[in-house]
Amino acid sequence: MKQRSSWLRRFVIWTGPVAGMAVLVVGGFLYWVLATTPGARWALVTAGMQVGGSVSAVSGSVWHGLKVGQVSVPGDAVSVHLEGVELAVQWPQLLQRQLHVQTVSADVVDIAVQRAAADDSPDSPFSMPELPLEVRIDRFAVGTFTLTLDGQPIPLGVDNLVSSLYLDAQRGQLNVANVDLGHALADVRAEADVQLLGLAHPWPFDVQINAGVQAHGGQESVLCARRYLPTLARPAEPVEHNPNDPDAPSCSIDIDVAAQGSLEALTLSAQAHGQGMLLDGQAALTPLAPFPLKDAHVDLTLPDASSLHADVAWEPQPSPGGEGPLLDRVRGSLKMAGLNLGQLVGEPLPDAVLTSSAQFDALIENRHRVLSSRFEVDVARGSVWNGQPLHGVVIADVRAGTPGSGTSALTPATALPDWRTLVVKDVDIDVELGNNHVRANGAFGEAGDRLALDVAAPVLAAFWHDLPGGVHMQAQIEGAVSNHAVQLEGRYTPDNSEDGVLGRAPVIVNLDARGGWGTVSPANPERATPAMEGWAGQINELHAAHAGLVLQLSGAPSLRVAPGAAGADGLWQVGASELAVALDGTPVLQLVHEGSSGGMGGQWATAGRIERLVVSPELIENIQRIVARVPGQEGERTPPRESRGGVKVQGA
Repeated sequence: MKQRSSWLRRFVIWTGPVAGMAVLVVGGFLYWVLATTPGARWALVTAGMQVGGSVSAVSGSVWHGLKVGQVSVPGDAVSVHLEGVELAVQWPQLLQRQLHVQTVSADVVDIAVQRAAADDSPDSPFSMPELPLEVRIDRFAVGTFTLTLDGQPIPLGVDNLVSSLYLDAQRGQLNVANVDLGHALADVRAEADVQLLGLAHPWPFDVQINAGVQAHGGQESVLCARRYLPTLARPAEPVEHNPNDPDAPSCSIDIDVAAQGSLEALTLSAQAHGQGMLLDGQAALTPLAPFPLKDAHVDLTLPDASSLHADVAWEPQPSPGGEGPLLDRVRGSLKMAGLNLGQLVGEPLPDAVLTSSAQFDALIENRHRVLSSRFEVDVARGSVWNGQPLHGVVIADVRAGTPGSGTSALTPATALPDWRTLVVKDVDIDVELGNNHVRANGAFGEAGDRLALDVAAPVLAAFWHDLPGGVHMQAQIEGAVSNHAVQLEGRYTPDNSEDGVLGRAPVIVNLDARGGWGTVSPANPERATPAMEGWAGQINELHAAHAGLVLQLSGAPSLRVAPGAAGADGLWQVGASELAVALDGTPVLQLVHEGSSGGMGGQWATAGRIERLVVSPELIENIQRIVARVPGQEGERTPPRESRGGVKVQGA
């Protein structure tokens, strides 16, 4: 035992001073590197040389605060160049499990990336590593930041970034006191506060962003509203002017954005004002859902104090029995207060100042096909269209019906309800425009439905400029697209109407027809043709009158129309009928029509006969009376007998 103790004592005596000297040397070296300028300069220059880079103008120390004039680190994938670097860290706080950085900044940060040399391996889902300590950065600043990708600088400049950061095992916060973003289109000055309230899925957060946008290019900037709406009203209050062009109004926008929630559900709000306009919007989103929008609201106020308000809500609906297609319900509203659409849109839209409200409620299948939709539109008094007072209501419930015979195999899967199976219920239309009045009520699309239409429009130009004349019409439509009946009584009165003058006198039309849209028979049964759609039915009555001339169709001829059908007679066909022509109540001509047809190329054919035509003085006089009613004829409408010539009928 004594011998072993003696050996240990001799070992300590000889090795102790050596170990102590080594500790002093290492400690002194670390102190020299961390606490002196030469040591820091040596460490940085040596490290830079190891990676083929360079470091210059080093002052201060790592422990008390370090400044570096320039750092360059080249690389195959990423190259970094820094100027004016400053670093100050409270190292003693590491003992309290906290990395406290007082300052980390650079006057210039230039990064060049070669994407071809970068690692293209797929990224695994990100997960936040567990932090053994807190990280606090009081000031992170960059004077100028540039990024180059494959030798081409990105078109966005970042300047004057001043921010701070806090991060621990439970949460994180980034505060951007200022950042200037430069682009060819605009300059942006922004500040932001981003808080991560959890560092794992679903990543709860709270974000606040404030930004001021100043467009380049004056009134021609893509961010300037008057580039797209040159007739936009000027704001009532004075606006700021572009400092580069004092005579031009400044196209600037101030934006405030806030977002709270998580990747599972969040609320987003935004307010913007500038160029005399105000915008306020909110939205509720579910980012991970197949359709992320739940509801949204937008308020827009224009420089003339007119406004637009819109709401929309999207709600998933349960499928019957828990099976079948996905169903969603979309509801919304749109309100306008004194909105001058004519001024906003410009030509060719006429003057239109609308105060109205509209609501809609739609059922969507598989998020793209509309199954049904109900809409209500109410245009308030005080609205103007084309210089005429406008008010009224439009209400209808539209839905997709069951495909009828002959249409199911030809019905495409479109986003809107197929018009061939369309069902319209609860129609209530009552609109007045100037002296015009349009009314409709009823339903259409199913057996037993009846839709009534009453149009009293003495001035069609009130609806759209340059529309001539006026229309009075009453119509009834019964049934569905596949099987319906139409009764119509209409009167068209041209401008400067003049009774008894061809082309100027009113035109009266009465129509009674029945038929339906579906699969139609081929024009020529002997020729093999694929199944096609069209309208087939019969004309029960057709009566037309103009300037004393009356045309009466009888015999209930068949009518077949097949759009797109080939052949010289494939487009349309009219069956046998009788056509009578009268003048001022006197029969003039009786025509027996045997059939007519036409094709897509414009060619057509007709066949018929006149049973008996007697050339008599009365017939010649009627023809002369018709010719006399052509506009532009000089002299009297019915010349004296001695000046009209004549026809002698032998043996009459």
